Amino acid sequence: MRVMAMKYYWEKETPETVASEKNVLRYYRQAGRLQVGRPSWTDKDGKEKHGKTVTLDIEALEVLEPEKRAKARANFEEIMEALLSA
Repeated sequence: MRVMAMKYYWEKETPETVASEKNVLRYYRQAGRLQVGRPSWTDKDGKEKHGKTVTLDIEALEVLEPEKRAKARANFEEIMEALLSA
């Protein structure tokens, strides 16, 4: 029996990346995922490693109950206001 190797979304798609000294945002548009992480770092062998990262599954927000979806939207709007006023 042959096992098919499936590629993960981060292997199939190059994210739109925005990095600062404290954060890295990676948006995988096709996969509907937003990663927020600490900056990359170099280990003792000279290999670059991603900092600790969490992933938001954007599609999962679509199935939230209306009250929870409204709260999530309000949170994102507050974040956008902060970005626009910076």
